[in-house]
Amino acid sequence: MKKETKKMTIEDLATIVAKGFESVDKRFDLMATKSDLEDLAIMTAKGFEDVSSRFDRVEDDVDKLRHHMEKRFEGLELKVSSYASGWSRDFDRLHEWMEELDKRVNKVEDKLVRK
Repeated sequence: MKKETKKMTIEDLATIVAKGFESVDKRFDLMATKSDLEDLAIMTAKGFEDVSSRFDRVEDDVDKLRHHMEKRFEGLELKVSSYASGWSRDFDRLHEWMEELDKRVNKVEDKLVRK
């Protein structure tokens, strides 16, 4: 059996070629253009700049907070140190006072025992 082939006319060929170009045109329409890619690159760069500047601000804030806390701790250390030296002096005076009281109580006890 012999297959019948239809003769193609130039108009038929032109229609097929036109449909092929339409299909390719639609695919190109879906593709990003160079301008689109450049815009995307610019937006991405601006986004990174924004993130970087926010990190810089956070880093500055953390540095300021650390510096502030270091100063506060230094102040606390000085206060505790001065209180401790005061407590030490008070303790020494109390110890001397207790020794004096102990001597006096011993004298009173000695006098009471002799009677």
